[in-house]
Amino acid sequence: MLDRTIAPDIHAPEFFPFPAYESRTLSNGTPLHLLPISGSEFTDITISTRAGDIFQQKKLQASRTCGLLKGTTTKRKASEIAEMLDYYGAVVKCIPGLINTTVTLSALTKQTNRLLPEVGDMLRHPAYKEKEFNIKNNIALQRFIRNKQEVCYLSGMQLRRMLVGKEHPLCSSVEEEDYRKLCVDDLKTYHLKQYTAANRALFVAGNINEEVIKALDNEFGQEERVTANETPAVIPPLQPADEHTAFTPKEGCLQSSVSIGIKTIAQHTAEGFGDYPVLSILNTLLGGYFGSRLMSNIREKKGYTYGIYSALTAYPDFSLLTIEAQTAIQHTRPLIAETMKEIERLKQEPVGQNELDMVRRYLQGNYLQTMSQGLGLQDNFRQKTLRGIDCTNYYRCMWDALLAITPEMIMDTARKYLITDQFYTAVAGQME
Repeated sequence: MLDRTIAPDIHAPEFFPFPAYESRTLSNGTPLHLLPISGSEFTDITISTRAGDIFQQKKLQASRTCGLLKGTTTKRKASEIAEMLDYYGAVVKCIPGLINTTVTLSALTKQTNRLLPEVGDMLRHPAYKEKEFNIKNNIALQRFIRNKQEVCYLSGMQLRRMLVGKEHPLCSSVEEEDYRKLCVDDLKTYHLKQYTAANRALFVAGNINEEVIKALDNEFGQEERVTANETPAVIPPLQPADEHTAFTPKEGCLQSSVSIGIKTIAQHTAEGFGDYPVLSILNTLLGGYFGSRLMSNIREKKGYTYGIYSALTAYPDFSLLTIEAQTAIQHTRPLIAETMKEIERLKQEPVGQNELDMVRRYLQGNYLQTMSQGLGLQDNFRQKTLRGIDCTNYYRCMWDALLAITPEMIMDTARKYLITDQFYTAVAGQME
């Protein structure tokens, strides 16, 4: 009998490897990446197309083209597509991005054969009706106008402008006039140029059987894949600003928004992952979770904000470490000063072992939670595969870094990459 007066033994979590996956090609050479999830009755099928912002000739062209893929096609009305998906309990999501746009079908495995031709029709034959375009474009414009009233949007946008350049696709620095300049013919032109078989890769997760693979080949493996039409994914060079601080005034606001950031190393190179795993742990320690240093000092001790967080976001050739917070107007300058003080402290003082152990346990638990997501692993799998990262090696390397991390490694990495005069700071709202 279980004695509930005796606490269970506590032991360190064990590594759980990324699920085994496989890469194939369809009959026409289209890459097909398979991530089987045992026990699942669902299948997620993602069609990734090189049709992101970096390829557009006109602002908003890529996102608006993607946004109307679920509209009327040459075969069905938008309302008919919505009713069909509802009938089968399926979901189709169309998401634009910097390099790739994705169209994902999530459905019961037994329904995929029925639904794949409909998804193929959305990709190949969107009608781009003038009325639908005007409605969705106006909705997007109103959302943009509303966002511009938020100080967090203004400071975040200003920080990206300083880090990468105002005209860089990653910044997406648009104005109201850009929405009005766009027309439905711009979408048709972009679709014809980018949504080709040569620009396509498929990712499948969940319940995968040969019947599903055959259906995918029938739908996407028979088109001619002309490699001469394949669009290379080249991100334009960054154009960082000369000035490292910027202030965007906003009358009538009760709080200011602070965005601080720095460009840093890529997630991986041809030689491997380098210092990135340690930098990722450092980011968590600084502001990547609720018990971080920024939260402990600036929220708990100083009371300057309800929340302050840092994030390390990876792109193909670099990463951005950013810090975001909102604060009362009178606390804006002290919050910035305390933030930089915490960054400097990471360079000068070794992290206490208890604090480092807490971060290690948090990240280990977070990793195990990620591995238990099943179909939720699809996005991680797709993003890393498209960047040439082997998921098995990546997550093994991240886990090993957690086991090997020391206070000295944190301090050395902070000195190497968190260079004070390379940080940019953007404030929106009011300042005393």
